[in-house]
Amino acid sequence: MGGVSLDGGVGGIFNAIVGILIFGIIQNGLGFLNLVAYYQYIIWGSLLLMVVIADRYRAIRRRKMQM
Repeated sequence: MGGVSLDGGVGGIFNAIVGILIFGIIQNGLGFLNLVAYYQYIIWGSLLLMVVIADRYRAIRRRKMQM
């Protein structure tokens, strides 16, 4: 997340810090909306799942381009 791939070796410290800041802002925003904690966990988990799926899709696409 934030530019650090699950495959390893991709991304950098700056991208990781930006990713952490974005997730922190989103988490704060959910708190300011006074959502029930249950819904916050659902949104948080869905967001993380989308990020992981997007990362896997990018990695597969990158491998196909190298062939």
